[in-house]
Amino acid sequence: MIYIDGHDPDAGEVRQIMKEFERETRLCLAGNHVERCRGDGDLVEGYGTFLVDLYERQGRLSHGAADRTIVRRLTVNGVGRVVAVVLAQEFNTWVRELIPLHLERLAGAGESAARRPAFSRLGDDPALSFVAGARDGETLQFGDLQITVSLFPETDPQRIRALMPGGDYPQLLAELGITEQVEAEARPADPDIAHWLLCADGKFRSVHLGYFSPSGTRRNAILPYDVLSPADQQSLKRFIF
Repeated sequence: MIYIDGHDPDAGEVRQIMKEFERETRLCLAGNHVERCRGDGDLVEGYGTFLVDLYERQGRLSHGAADRTIVRRLTVNGVGRVVAVVLAQEFNTWVRELIPLHLERLAGAGESAARRPAFSRLGDDPALSFVAGARDGETLQFGDLQITVSLFPETDPQRIRALMPGGDYPQLLAELGITEQVEAEARPADPDIAHWLLCADGKFRSVHLGYFSPSGTRRNAILPYDVLSPADQQSLKRFIF
């Protein structure tokens, strides 16, 4: 994350800038690396992109950083800032091919949740970039969409399920905190929740998706059927939580 301005922000100002950026983009920046960069007074968003390109050429950022960058011009305490946030390097670039295909199949199957506005953002950047670079259990919020990623070194559904807590998908959702969010009393501002399961065993690759709307009703949920236990597969007429 890079701040560009005429003077360096102190720790308190950094927290305020992060809070304002999160308010505008709904991207939580807690725990991210911060670079304080002195700008040249030209507070335009293009300067943030220029600086990211420069850092990539200098080897300070990994290849393709500009394509993973979100830039915003903010005013905090009356001071203009340009904030450039570089998403993580993409370790699983193959999801860029599989995720759109998976989403297309879900939409074609008539899943009601696939008609929700937030659902359409799953196949676009920066959501794809986040998923491609996410670590196991990592979560990020994109406006009205929250994405959590789980990684598995298996593609066989039974072996994937065996690696889940208690060998059970609902228990995995509980440990990730998704169950608690879905069961909470829904409010209009609550985000939709997408849970991507990225599975790769060195030879084969697959993705599975759990998708839950704020209402927490069965008709607004998509469950990764293949990795559910036989008992959960039989009970799909009721919400598995």
